[in-house]
Amino acid sequence: MGCGAARANVHCAMAALIPHFHEPVVHLGSLVLPTHGVALAGGAAITYLAAWWQCRRLHLPIGIVVDTAPWISLAAVLGGHVPAWVASSPSAVISIWDGQSLTSAIAFGGCSALISLRIALARTAGSGQVLWQYLNVWSLAAIAGGACARIGCLLTHERIGPSTTSWLGIQGIGLHGAAAHDMALYDVLASACLFSLLAIWTSTRSRNALVLPFALSLHAGLQLMH
Repeated sequence: MGCGAARANVHCAMAALIPHFHEPVVHLGSLVLPTHGVALAGGAAITYLAAWWQCRRLHLPIGIVVDTAPWISLAAVLGGHVPAWVASSPSAVISIWDGQSLTSAIAFGGCSALISLRIALARTAGSGQVLWQYLNVWSLAAIAGGACARIGCLLTHERIGPSTTSWLGIQGIGLHGAAAHDMALYDVLASACLFSLLAIWTSTRSRNALVLPFALSLHAGLQLMH
């Protein structure tokens, strides 16, 4: 065996690729639940639980989180999904449950709508100081929930990247059955790391630390990288 073939075999042996997997389903009697939908619902739940935890930690009234949660969910749907669907097909506005993919355009629209609504609703809490505290609460909470929601994208392999032999590649999802990057995996990892870093940072600084600009800047940068 030549040196070139030997090096190729060593390279293949070192490429510990993630085995291909199909989206699992949850059976509740005759009802079949796609796990990507469960992950999205879990992301919403984690968002509100994280916001509740942040309010408790910062000694802020929790009532505003409860009051604004339904409106923020509505803003995510209207601001994030509807514009992208209408842009691709005007009739898509009524196809809310047809499994539309969460593209970057949808994510951008959702973030824009959420930020606008958070600012408008948080003003009911009182002063600008309290406003920024609630914006910080929702910023951290949204990143935590987003990490869980992206697991749904990972389960369906809807954000397939370039072919690769990296140990983080997933077998069989690329062109012609090749291994490829699943960008949702990096979204999950990056969002989890970003939430952890920002949570540690806020715990070591004053309660008025401006988390929102840093969170949005870093998260937007991660989205634009792919």
